[in-house]
Amino acid sequence: MSLIWAVHTTMTAPQAPPKPHERVGSIGLEVSLMPILVKALFCTTCIAEILAIILTNWIPSNGYLKDLATILVRPTSKPENMGITSTFLIAWVISLTGALIRRSCYKALGRMFTFEITLRDNHRLVTSGPYSFVRHPSYTSGALALIGALACETTPGSWAIECSGPLSGGPLVFLCYIITGVIAFLVIAPRLEKEDALLRNRFGLQWDEWAAKVPYRLIPGAY
Repeated sequence: MSLIWAVHTTMTAPQAPPKPHERVGSIGLEVSLMPILVKALFCTTCIAEILAIILTNWIPSNGYLKDLATILVRPTSKPENMGITSTFLIAWVISLTGALIRRSCYKALGRMFTFEITLRDNHRLVTSGPYSFVRHPSYTSGALALIGALACETTPGSWAIECSGPLSGGPLVFLCYIITGVIAFLVIAPRLEKEDALLRNRFGLQWDEWAAKVPYRLIPGAY
C-alpha cells in the first residue's frame, strides 16, 4: 500500500490545471495520459500481489475466490517464494524517499507547481528547499519514486516474478527497465531545456544568479 501511495503522490498533480493564458505550449501525453497509465499499472500490480499473498495462505476449495487464485497464481508459480527481500527493502526506501522529496517540491513551489509547463500570474522564482540543491528536483525525486517502485514489483520475491508468469524471465524484466529509461529520457530532457529557457527569459539576472549557485539540473555534482 505504501508503494501505491508513493506512485500516486508522484503522478498526481498537486494543483488544478493552469488557466489557458498561463500555459506555455500544448498539453503532451506525458501530462494527459502517462500519469493515468502509470498509476493504473502500479495500483493493479500491487493489489494483485496483496490478493495473491492472501489467497496463497488461504485458498478456498471452491467458488469465485478459487478461480481468482488460479488467475493470480499460475500453475508453474512458486508462491512460497513471495516475500520481502533485502533488494525489495532498498528499492522500497528509494521509492518512498523519492515520493517524500517530490512532496517537498510541491510544497516549495505551491501554486506554481503544475504538470503543464506554466507561467502563472505573479509567478515567482523559487530557489529554496530542494531547489537549493538542483534546479529540477521534482524530476529527480519522481524518477527515484518510480524506479524504486518498479524495482519492488520486479525483484525476486514479488508477485510479478514468482506468480504472474509473463515476467518470470530475466529478459522481460530487463526490457521493462529499458523502456522505462527511454520514456523517462524522452519526457524529461526536452522539458528541462524549455523550463530553464522560460525561467531565464522571465527572471533574467535573478535566474542567472540562481543557476550560478545551483549549476546542476538533476544530480548534485554530476548533472
